[in-house]
Amino acid sequence: VWKNPVLGHHTLVATAVDSDNEWTDSPGVNVNISSLNDSFSRAISLAGFSAVLAGDNTGATVEPGEPLHAGVRNGRSVWFKWTALVSCYVTISPAPGSYDPVVAVYAGTALQNLIPVASNLYGNVGFNATKGTNYAIAVDGMFGAEGPFALKLIASTIRVTAPSAGASFRAGDPITLSATLTSHDGNGDLVEFYDGTELNARAPRKKPTIVWSNAPPGFCSLTAVITDKKGVIRQSAPVNFTLH
Repeated sequence: VWKNPVLGHHTLVATAVDSDNEWTDSPGVNVNISSLNDSFSRAISLAGFSAVLAGDNTGATVEPGEPLHAGVRNGRSVWFKWTALVSCYVTISPAPGSYDPVVAVYAGTALQNLIPVASNLYGNVGFNATKGTNYAIAVDGMFGAEGPFALKLIASTIRVTAPSAGASFRAGDPITLSATLTSHDGNGDLVEFYDGTELNARAPRKKPTIVWSNAPPGFCSLTAVITDKKGVIRQSAPVNFTLH
Protein backbone atom coordinates (compact mmCIF):
# COMPACT_ATOMS: atom_id res chain seq x y z
CA VAL A 1 0.00 0.00 0.00
CA TRP A 2 1.38 3.39 -1.07
CA LYS A 3 0.72 5.67 1.90
CA ASN A 4 0.70 9.47 1.78
CA PRO A 5 1.77 9.87 -1.86
CA VAL A 6 3.04 13.29 -2.89
CA LEU A 7 0.60 15.33 -4.98
CA GLY A 8 1.44 15.54 -8.67
CA HIS A 9 2.35 13.34 -11.61
CA HIS A 10 4.20 10.05 -11.10
CA THR A 11 5.43 7.19 -13.28
CA LEU A 12 5.27 3.84 -11.47
CA VAL A 13 7.66 1.08 -12.48
CA ALA A 14 7.81 -2.45 -11.04
CA THR A 15 11.30 -3.94 -10.87
CA ALA A 16 12.09 -7.66 -10.62
CA VAL A 17 15.49 -9.07 -9.62
CA ASP A 18 16.26 -12.69 -10.52
CA SER A 19 18.62 -15.12 -8.83
CA ASP A 20 21.49 -13.88 -11.01
CA ASN A 21 20.87 -10.36 -9.71
CA GLU A 22 19.66 -9.17 -13.10
CA TRP A 23 17.04 -6.42 -13.06
CA THR A 24 13.95 -6.21 -15.24
CA ASP A 25 11.67 -3.16 -15.26
CA SER A 26 8.03 -3.14 -16.25
CA PRO A 27 6.64 -0.52 -18.62
CA GLY A 28 5.93 2.70 -16.75
CA VAL A 29 2.39 3.50 -15.66
CA ASN A 30 1.51 7.18 -15.29
CA VAL A 31 -0.40 8.11 -12.14
CA ASN A 32 -1.72 11.53 -11.12
CA ILE A 33 -2.33 12.31 -7.44
CA SER A 34 -4.51 15.32 -6.62
CA SER A 35 -6.41 16.71 -3.63
CA LEU A 36 -9.88 15.29 -2.96
CA ASN A 37 -11.48 18.63 -3.78
CA ASP A 38 -10.11 18.43 -7.31
CA SER A 39 -13.61 17.08 -7.90
CA PHE A 40 -16.52 19.54 -7.77
CA SER A 41 -18.61 16.92 -5.96
CA ARG A 42 -16.01 16.82 -3.17
CA ALA A 43 -15.73 20.58 -2.66
CA ILE A 44 -14.55 21.53 0.83
CA SER A 45 -17.31 23.19 2.87
CA LEU A 46 -16.69 26.58 4.47
CA ALA A 47 -18.91 28.18 7.10
CA GLY A 48 -19.42 31.44 8.94
CA PHE A 49 -18.46 35.06 8.35
CA SER A 50 -14.76 34.34 7.94
CA ALA A 51 -12.95 31.29 6.64
CA VAL A 52 -9.61 30.18 5.24
CA LEU A 53 -9.42 28.47 1.87
CA ALA A 54 -6.22 26.45 2.26
CA GLY A 55 -5.02 23.66 0.03
CA ASP A 56 -2.80 22.57 -2.82
CA ASN A 57 -3.75 22.42 -6.49
CA THR A 58 -0.73 20.35 -7.52
CA GLY A 59 -1.90 17.66 -9.92
CA ALA A 60 -5.44 19.04 -10.06
CA THR A 61 -7.39 18.57 -13.28
CA VAL A 62 -10.33 19.93 -15.29
CA GLU A 63 -13.65 18.11 -15.22
CA PRO A 64 -15.98 17.72 -18.21
CA GLY A 65 -18.37 20.67 -18.24
CA GLU A 66 -16.17 22.81 -15.99
CA PRO A 67 -16.29 26.53 -16.93
CA LEU A 68 -13.32 28.69 -17.81
CA HIS A 69 -12.26 30.40 -14.60
CA ALA A 70 -11.70 34.14 -15.13
CA GLY A 71 -12.02 33.40 -18.84
CA VAL A 72 -8.81 31.36 -19.02
CA ARG A 73 -8.31 27.60 -19.33
CA ASN A 74 -5.81 27.10 -16.54
CA GLY A 75 -6.40 23.44 -15.75
CA ARG A 76 -5.43 23.13 -12.08
CA SER A 77 -8.69 23.82 -10.23
CA VAL A 78 -9.83 22.70 -6.80
CA TRP A 79 -13.20 23.54 -5.25
CA PHE A 80 -14.73 25.02 -2.10
CA LYS A 81 -18.35 25.81 -1.23
CA TRP A 82 -19.93 28.38 1.08
CA THR A 83 -23.49 29.44 1.92
CA ALA A 84 -24.34 33.03 2.85
CA LEU A 85 -25.96 33.23 6.30
CA VAL A 86 -27.15 36.80 5.61
CA SER A 87 -27.02 39.13 2.65
CA CYS A 88 -23.55 40.65 2.77
CA TYR A 89 -20.47 41.76 0.86
CA VAL A 90 -17.76 39.12 0.56
CA THR A 91 -14.07 39.52 -0.16
CA ILE A 92 -11.59 36.75 -0.95
CA SER A 93 -7.88 37.57 -0.98
CA PRO A 94 -4.54 35.73 -0.73
CA ALA A 95 -3.15 35.31 2.77
CA PRO A 96 0.36 36.66 3.46
CA GLY A 97 2.98 34.34 1.97
CA SER A 98 0.59 32.59 -0.42
CA TYR A 99 1.00 32.72 -4.16
CA ASP A 100 -1.84 34.47 -5.99
CA PRO A 101 -4.07 31.83 -7.58
CA VAL A 102 -6.96 32.40 -9.95
CA VAL A 103 -10.25 32.64 -8.03
CA ALA A 104 -13.71 32.27 -9.55
CA VAL A 105 -17.01 32.40 -7.64
CA TYR A 106 -20.25 30.90 -8.92
CA ALA A 107 -23.81 30.53 -7.67
CA GLY A 108 -25.27 27.05 -7.88
CA THR A 109 -24.78 23.45 -6.82
CA ALA A 110 -24.35 21.65 -10.18
CA LEU A 111 -21.15 21.93 -12.20
CA GLN A 112 -22.93 22.21 -15.55
CA ASN A 113 -25.30 24.97 -14.37
CA LEU A 114 -23.05 27.36 -12.46
CA ILE A 115 -23.80 31.08 -12.71
CA PRO A 116 -20.65 33.30 -12.73
CA VAL A 117 -20.57 35.83 -9.88
CA ALA A 118 -16.99 37.16 -9.67
CA SER A 119 -13.49 36.19 -10.75
CA ASN A 120 -9.93 37.47 -10.74
CA LEU A 121 -6.65 36.18 -12.17
CA TYR A 122 -4.69 37.27 -9.08
CA GLY A 123 -6.80 35.96 -6.19
CA ASN A 124 -8.72 39.10 -5.14
CA VAL A 125 -12.50 39.12 -5.60
CA GLY A 126 -15.43 40.95 -4.03
CA PHE A 127 -19.12 40.23 -4.53
CA ASN A 128 -22.54 40.85 -3.04
CA ALA A 129 -23.86 37.61 -1.54
CA THR A 130 -27.56 36.86 -1.03
CA LYS A 131 -28.82 35.17 2.13
CA GLY A 132 -29.28 31.42 1.68
CA THR A 133 -27.47 31.23 -1.67
CA ASN A 134 -24.94 28.46 -2.22
CA TYR A 135 -21.66 29.62 -3.75
CA ALA A 136 -19.03 27.44 -5.42
CA ILE A 137 -15.46 28.77 -5.35
CA ALA A 138 -12.82 27.50 -7.76
CA VAL A 139 -9.14 28.07 -6.99
CA ASP A 140 -6.93 27.55 -10.03
CA GLY A 141 -3.38 28.20 -11.18
CA MET A 142 -2.80 30.70 -13.97
CA PHE A 143 -1.54 28.87 -17.08
CA GLY A 144 -1.14 25.67 -15.09
CA ALA A 145 0.63 27.07 -12.02
CA GLU A 146 0.33 24.73 -9.04
CA GLY A 147 1.30 24.52 -5.40
CA PRO A 148 0.05 25.24 -1.87
CA PHE A 149 -2.14 28.31 -1.36
CA ALA A 150 -4.13 30.07 1.35
CA LEU A 151 -6.90 32.64 0.90
CA LYS A 152 -9.10 34.53 3.33
CA LEU A 153 -12.87 34.81 2.94
CA ILE A 154 -14.46 37.67 4.88
CA ALA A 155 -18.20 38.40 4.87
CA SER A 156 -19.28 41.91 5.92
CA THR A 157 -22.62 43.61 6.52
CA ILE A 158 -21.17 47.13 6.75
CA ARG A 159 -22.45 49.28 3.89
CA VAL A 160 -22.25 52.84 2.65
CA THR A 161 -25.59 54.66 2.96
CA ALA A 162 -24.45 58.09 1.75
CA PRO A 163 -23.74 59.26 -0.82
CA SER A 164 -25.84 57.16 -3.17
CA ALA A 165 -24.37 55.27 -6.10
CA GLY A 166 -24.22 57.39 -9.24
CA ALA A 167 -24.46 60.71 -7.37
CA SER A 168 -22.77 63.78 -8.81
CA PHE A 169 -21.20 66.68 -6.88
CA ARG A 170 -19.24 69.81 -7.59
CA ALA A 171 -15.61 69.64 -6.53
CA GLY A 172 -15.21 71.34 -3.16
CA ASP A 173 -18.80 70.76 -2.08
CA PRO A 174 -19.17 69.21 1.39
CA ILE A 175 -20.18 65.54 0.97
CA THR A 176 -21.79 63.56 3.76
CA LEU A 177 -20.25 60.10 4.16
CA SER A 178 -22.32 57.63 6.16
CA ALA A 179 -22.41 53.90 6.85
CA THR A 180 -24.42 51.29 8.74
CA LEU A 181 -23.10 48.22 10.55
CA THR A 182 -24.42 45.14 12.34
CA SER A 183 -23.09 42.85 15.07
CA HIS A 184 -21.60 40.65 12.31
CA ASP A 185 -19.00 43.35 11.61
CA GLY A 186 -16.83 42.65 14.63
CA ASN A 187 -15.94 44.85 17.60
CA GLY A 188 -13.98 47.67 15.97
CA ASP A 189 -14.57 51.21 17.22
CA LEU A 190 -13.74 53.23 14.13
CA VAL A 191 -15.16 53.32 10.60
CA GLU A 192 -12.82 54.45 7.84
CA PHE A 193 -13.92 55.75 4.45
CA TYR A 194 -11.64 55.07 1.49
CA ASP A 195 -11.60 56.35 -2.06
CA GLY A 196 -9.98 53.34 -3.69
CA THR A 197 -6.90 52.80 -1.52
CA GLU A 198 -6.74 56.39 -0.19
CA LEU A 199 -8.09 57.07 3.30
CA ASN A 200 -10.45 60.06 3.23
CA ALA A 201 -12.08 60.20 6.67
CA ARG A 202 -12.73 58.39 9.94
CA ALA A 203 -15.85 58.33 12.12
CA PRO A 204 -16.78 56.54 15.37
CA ARG A 205 -18.73 53.31 15.01
CA LYS A 206 -21.52 54.64 17.23
CA LYS A 207 -22.14 57.44 14.74
CA PRO A 208 -20.46 56.55 11.44
CA THR A 209 -21.21 59.82 9.63
CA ILE A 210 -18.79 62.57 8.68
CA VAL A 211 -18.57 65.41 6.16
CA TRP A 212 -15.84 65.20 3.52
CA SER A 213 -14.74 68.71 2.63
CA ASN A 214 -12.62 69.94 -0.27
CA ALA A 215 -12.97 66.74 -2.28
CA PRO A 216 -11.03 67.02 -5.58
CA PRO A 217 -12.70 66.55 -8.96
CA GLY A 218 -12.80 63.10 -10.49
CA PHE A 219 -14.30 59.65 -10.07
CA CYS A 220 -14.69 58.26 -6.55
CA SER A 221 -15.09 54.63 -5.52
CA LEU A 222 -16.03 54.83 -1.83
CA THR A 223 -15.84 51.95 0.65
CA ALA A 224 -16.47 51.84 4.40
CA VAL A 225 -13.97 49.74 6.35
CA ILE A 226 -13.85 48.54 9.95
CA THR A 227 -11.06 46.58 11.67
CA ASP A 228 -11.90 44.51 14.74
CA LYS A 229 -9.75 43.90 17.82
CA LYS A 230 -8.20 40.78 16.22
CA GLY A 231 -7.17 42.69 13.11
CA VAL A 232 -9.87 41.27 10.84
CA ILE A 233 -10.73 43.87 8.19
CA ARG A 234 -14.27 44.07 6.87
CA GLN A 235 -15.34 46.35 4.05
CA SER A 236 -18.48 47.42 2.26
CA ALA A 237 -19.23 47.09 -1.40
CA PRO A 238 -17.89 50.14 -3.27
CA VAL A 239 -20.22 53.05 -4.03
CA ASN A 240 -19.21 55.04 -7.11
CA PHE A 241 -19.93 58.74 -7.68
CA THR A 242 -18.34 61.69 -9.48
CA LEU A 243 -17.13 65.19 -8.65
CA HIS A 244 -17.07 67.81 -11.40
